[in-house]
Amino acid sequence: MEKGIPVEPSRTSLPRGKKAANQAIKVGDVVFVEEDNVRRNFWRLGRIERLITVNGGIVRGAAAKIGERDKASTVIERPIQKLYPLETHQTSPCNQEVTGSIAYRLPSRRAAVRRNQNI
Repeated sequence: MEKGIPVEPSRTSLPRGKKAANQAIKVGDVVFVEEDNVRRNFWRLGRIERLITVNGGIVRGAAAKIGERDKASTVIERPIQKLYPLETHQTSPCNQEVTGSIAYRLPSRRAAVRRNQNI
């Protein structure tokens, strides 16, 4: 079996229990798919295609589309406990639409400011 691209999740410890419940997985989310006997940096990435619910609307699992290198994508079903969402939502000004001539810029370094003041 060919291993995926080595990627490390952004957390050193993955949330379990109540912490994991706060991170609701939605359709379209990008997730790491936990695999037995495989180190975390070799877990595969997937995109949630649909949620699997039981009576009462409780989400128990999800179907994730997994891309394989040099193969067609496959859809696998996994329990929620084996799916870890990536933090892909960004709310910085870079993500917002730029209108007119106003654009987001990083703040200048102190050295650059002093140089401009001396000119």
